[in-house]
Amino acid sequence: MNTRIKLLIVGTIALFGFFTGGNMVSAQTVVAHCDTATMTGTVYPNGSRTEAWFDWGATTPPSFHTAHYTFYSTSSYNDTITGLTPSTRYYYRAMAQNAGGLATGQTKDFYTPACPVAAPTVTLSANPMTVPYNGTSTITWYPNNATSCNATGGSDGWTGPRSSTQSSFTTTGLKSNTTFYITCKGDGGTTPQQSITVNVDNPPSTPKPTVSLSAFPKNNIVYGGSTTLTWSSTNATSCYASSGSWSGNKTASTSQTTERINNLTYSQTFTLTCTGAGGDASASDYVTVGSQIVTYTVTATAGNGGTINPSSTVVNSGGITSFTVSPNSGYLINSVSGSCGGNLSGNIYTTNPIYSNCTVYANFTQNQVTYTVTATAGNGGTINPSSTVVNSGGITSFTISANTGYSISSVTGSCGGNLSGNIYTTNPIYSNCTVYASFSSITFAPTVILSADNQNLTSGGNTTVRWSTTNNPTSCTASGGTNGWAGNNKSTSNGSFYTGTLYSTTTYYMTCSNSVGQSTDSIIITVSQQAQNPSVTLTAGSTNITSGNSTYITWTPYNATSCSASGGSNGWSDYKSINGGSFPTGALYNNTTYSITCYNSSSTIPAYASVTVYVNNNNYNIPPIINLTANPTYVTSGGSSYISWNPTNNPTYCTASNGSNYWSGTTRSTYSGSFPTGALYTTTVYTMTCGNSAGATTESVTVNVSNQNTYLQPSVSITADRTNISSGENTIVRWYPINATSCYASGGSNNWAGTKSIYSNSFNTGTLSYSTTYTISCSNYNSGSDTKSVTVIVGSQQNNNQPTVAIATDEESVPYNGTTFVRWYTANATSCHASGGSSGWVGTKSIGPGSFYTGSLTTNKTYTLTCTNNFGSASDSTTVSVRAQTINNPKPTPTSLVLITSSVDRNQPIVPTIDNTRPKPGDEINYTVNYQNIGTGAITNLTLRMDLPYEVNYMFSTPNNPNKSGNTLIFNLGTLKANGQGTVTVRVKVRDNIPAGTNLNFPATLSYTDPSGFPQSVNANVSAQVWNEPTPTTVIEDNNTVQLGALAFLGGANFFPNTLLGWLLIILFIVLLVLAIKKAYYNPETTTISKKTTTTHS
Repeated sequence: MNTRIKLLIVGTIALFGFFTGGNMVSAQTVVAHCDTATMTGTVYPNGSRTEAWFDWGATTPPSFHTAHYTFYSTSSYNDTITGLTPSTRYYYRAMAQNAGGLATGQTKDFYTPACPVAAPTVTLSANPMTVPYNGTSTITWYPNNATSCNATGGSDGWTGPRSSTQSSFTTTGLKSNTTFYITCKGDGGTTPQQSITVNVDNPPSTPKPTVSLSAFPKNNIVYGGSTTLTWSSTNATSCYASSGSWSGNKTASTSQTTERINNLTYSQTFTLTCTGAGGDASASDYVTVGSQIVTYTVTATAGNGGTINPSSTVVNSGGITSFTVSPNSGYLINSVSGSCGGNLSGNIYTTNPIYSNCTVYANFTQNQVTYTVTATAGNGGTINPSSTVVNSGGITSFTISANTGYSISSVTGSCGGNLSGNIYTTNPIYSNCTVYASFSSITFAPTVILSADNQNLTSGGNTTVRWSTTNNPTSCTASGGTNGWAGNNKSTSNGSFYTGTLYSTTTYYMTCSNSVGQSTDSIIITVSQQAQNPSVTLTAGSTNITSGNSTYITWTPYNATSCSASGGSNGWSDYKSINGGSFPTGALYNNTTYSITCYNSSSTIPAYASVTVYVNNNNYNIPPIINLTANPTYVTSGGSSYISWNPTNNPTYCTASNGSNYWSGTTRSTYSGSFPTGALYTTTVYTMTCGNSAGATTESVTVNVSNQNTYLQPSVSITADRTNISSGENTIVRWYPINATSCYASGGSNNWAGTKSIYSNSFNTGTLSYSTTYTISCSNYNSGSDTKSVTVIVGSQQNNNQPTVAIATDEESVPYNGTTFVRWYTANATSCHASGGSSGWVGTKSIGPGSFYTGSLTTNKTYTLTCTNNFGSASDSTTVSVRAQTINNPKPTPTSLVLITSSVDRNQPIVPTIDNTRPKPGDEINYTVNYQNIGTGAITNLTLRMDLPYEVNYMFSTPNNPNKSGNTLIFNLGTLKANGQGTVTVRVKVRDNIPAGTNLNFPATLSYTDPSGFPQSVNANVSAQVWNEPTPTTVIEDNNTVQLGALAFLGGANFFPNTLLGWLLIILFIVLLVLAIKKAYYNPETTTISKKTTTTHS
């Protein structure tokens, strides 16, 4: 080969065109785009240093050159040219040069294609995407390769042409969700429609307007006077007034607005109604106006010898006035007369009430003989004037005034005279003389108030009870209490008493009396840490069975921490649940006695009960013995008893006769049973006959009733909402009967007369033009009737607005330890004060209508209520009679009921809840008990016992202070008021070694003392079951847990191993996988071409 570079130009016009020639350099291919092209060539240097490049251009020969590249052996090279014009023909050739000269390759050409046109795009955004009602958002769009855009939908002028470049649009006042759409066009086509939605919050609720209106002054405005109305409103756009003298549109403003109303001539209601977007609101105020005041002129003249002043004066109708009569020197007042009428005291002449224009004339006479009348008063009042001078033969008068608690007894003296009301007028006076007024005290019922130096003691403490009295009681009797408190030897003034050591809460009572009445008060000394003795009841399902039969023994403990049984059969002798239960006796062939004893930690006195089951050995040939009894056999009128029977010798039937409360004519159980008599008012005989194949036996028992004629007296009170109204107005009359079976009304208006409801009710009087009295009489079948009235004063008839009060009880006679409600109703009262009664009654009371729960009563109680206003006071009393104590009476019905409720099952009285009914070992459980007092009285000594199962451990609780003994928790919850409620939550943890399927029982017992002092309790249970899900096999390595098995590498949180061994296993798995694939899918073949070896893949 010579030293010239052999150029071989191979031109390629198309993408893969390939041409060859004999030159030492060649242009082999070109890859052309709309504005760029890449040229490829080959150079053959033959071992010499050679530079190679390309020439190119739109003309031939090409006029542009690429960069030079240096080569020493045959090589391919390429270069890219830019800035080309689309759709244009270009020429190119490969060039090379070395020491041997210049080599030029073959000139070739190519065409640049037209550049592609990009399709337009557009995107939308909103900021913010959620706005409040009536809010604002900014819509932004981002076009690309677009020449125009058009918007639709939206709001606020969004629709129409939009910029083809990035722009924004702000929309305001959005009140609902709104969608904005946009489409853009360009040389590359049209975009799909894009959209975005702005969400709008719900509109705010429109507040309801409010309005307040008040008048000042508002009471007893003089006729023709004025008042000022003040009002304000919120959320209102307009206000309108509607009343007789005030109407039309008024200012609606949150600031106070005032308006003066003049020339008021009648009582009226001012009403203002304000309107806003949220509706209407009204307010009213009532203004009372006095009657029209008529005035008259009184003209005074004097005769010769003196003067009278003033000479004239103006007086309101019904008013009086005075004149000063002054005799000249040497003259005396002879008389004062005229058409006005009146009286002269000293030199002051006072007229009678004036009802027309009238005159007063003073007559004088020359000096005459005068005498002095001296007046004195005894204790309890005054007499005025204390002395006066009277002409011989003249008379004079004195005003007698009794102090509070006193009345005028007599007026005596040497002057002689007579008393009319509180005015004493002498006989004609002919010498100096005296007048003496005496008074006597008014006797009231006494009051007594008990107090204690310390009303709250710990067990074993003591205190001093003190008492004070008013209104001079003649005797004071004590009851209840301790240490000799009871008796009638108590001081009738002030006194004190040492209680001695107290171990339980104790009530001290005292009743003081005089000739007018009596008053009772009580005080409770509360003793904490009282030892609550346990108790237990034991019953048999049947106490009389046939040989070989069985029954159930049932026990119910109270306040017990442990119970043990003895005697009995079938394994009865053992420890028993303190939550109570029942026990099957098994077949019995002999009489068997079952016994149980219960204990607690706070008392040294155990509770014991037993029951005997009698076994009849087929004594069908012996007539039955009924064993009919009554408990108690003596009761007071209205009391009750229980009839019990326990037949023997297998009766086949038992029937009842005589008796009360549907006892007679009823088939009775041939086994033991009991029957409540209900309230008894007469001595009653109960008879039962039982029989079998051997014959029949009849037995009777008598319940004796004392005070058989004692019945509940009916009572009724009546009031009017307004007892003083103007002509043409109306009011509401209300009546409140107690223990009535019928009521009848008389008098009145608007068809008031006739039969009326025996329950509290009301009646609209209708329009009244004159004063009217409404009367009602209520009665019952046994005890007569009670009649009350109320008068509504109309027009100018004046009423002094004295208060009235009516007080009554739901029951006037209750059993020993019974309770009732005291209820009262008042009119025209501004305040009320209670005295006497039972604990909690004494003190300030509402003006009603009101009620008071008496609590348990053991002695008669008189409840007195005194109500007052500016005009005076009124009192009323009611007495609750307590019947004699009856021993062994059935337990009274509690006045409170405690429920423990939950969302699990509201049909049960108590249902505790747990939040995890399928726990696994190690799980934690929240055990919750909700409780509520739905009764009308407070309960005390509230205790919740929660027995946790052995399989759990206690962690903590709320409240956090239970008494804990093993797995038993006791919460002392104290006192729970009526409608009060509470929650106790305990956190426990299931022990780790508890097997699956184990049942966990969580019993709860809530114990308390009801308002009558009786212990009560409710029980329930909630359960869960231990659950154990299967777990994968684990290997412990270097304190790390490696889970093995089919799920080891399936992904998720445990996909990657967390130990070195795991990573080595993965690497080994990958290597084995690669080798297996290569073995299975690769088959190498070797082909030799021009002494080169190429490996191809089939």
